[in-house]
Amino acid sequence: MTDKLTSREIARLITAALEDGGVLDKAKADKAIGIIEELSAREILFIENKRSLAKQFKDKQLIIAVDFDCTIARGYPEIRGSLPYAAEVLRALVAMGHRIILWTCRENLPGRIAKRHLDHAVQWYEQHNIPLLGINETPIEEDYRQDGGLRRKVHADMYIDDKNFPGGFPGWDIIGQLLLPPEQIDAILRKAE
Repeated sequence: MTDKLTSREIARLITAALEDGGVLDKAKADKAIGIIEELSAREILFIENKRSLAKQFKDKQLIIAVDFDCTIARGYPEIRGSLPYAAEVLRALVAMGHRIILWTCRENLPGRIAKRHLDHAVQWYEQHNIPLLGINETPIEEDYRQDGGLRRKVHADMYIDDKNFPGGFPGWDIIGQLLLPPEQIDAILRKAE
């Protein structure tokens, strides 16, 4: 289905057509134009969002709160694998100086060793060499709120959660395209091919 094609794939299609004698035949041209028209509104919105994020967060080290289930992990309560590129994109964000807070509804049930669901999420981060700034809370030294009072809400510059996106989580390849420099996300995606 054409809505799965990216601008990179469209560019490859057009390049391949041009390499076939340097001219797009009518069928290939019509196909390329149809794909571009179908995707153009979505691609333009994506590019505008990326430019806005780039300006807003240029040269800043962000605190990013990241949900776990359906955002990083497949399955609950057992983790049945990770979403593609989750670890790679999170490691790249940390390498850029951003800090990650695990922001999840998972908890450890008292007195039940087998029900250590939050521990399993923390272990995922440890196994993937991704340091955490906090777990379901903002460390006091990073919190702008005055000392005292309740801190029920995690303070972060950005929240990544499957519930933020109508239709479900778009995937870490898309998050990477929004937040990482193009050469970094391209390297991550190429490595996986």
